[in-house]
Amino acid sequence: MTNRKPDLGWDFVPGLTQVIVLRLIDKDREQAYGQGLTRAVSKITKTHISSALIYGALERLVRREMVECYAEGTLPGEKTKPEKEPGRPRRFYQLTDKGRKILRQTEKAFTF
Repeated sequence: MTNRKPDLGWDFVPGLTQVIVLRLIDKDREQAYGQGLTRAVSKITKTHISSALIYGALERLVRREMVECYAEGTLPGEKTKPEKEPGRPRRFYQLTDKGRKILRQTEKAFTF
């Protein structure tokens, strides 16, 4: 008997990525920005994950109104990036009520 991984096909990857991203956003708001999520998914999967995969998932989740995007420092009481750090402000993501509901349904459906 061989120990082969099932061929889930490429259709499976975007959906699974979206679920993982929803879960990470729900779990750790401090890392809920593109590169932070990319590093977290890479750590979980123990493989290199392209940031394009994560940003694609984030774009789909925003379009489907499951997450909202906001610029760093725009929420009340939130710290802004120190002036020394170059580049544009990070874009953070948070779950909407719809995203939270779908995440809970998905977790319930896949609990064994």
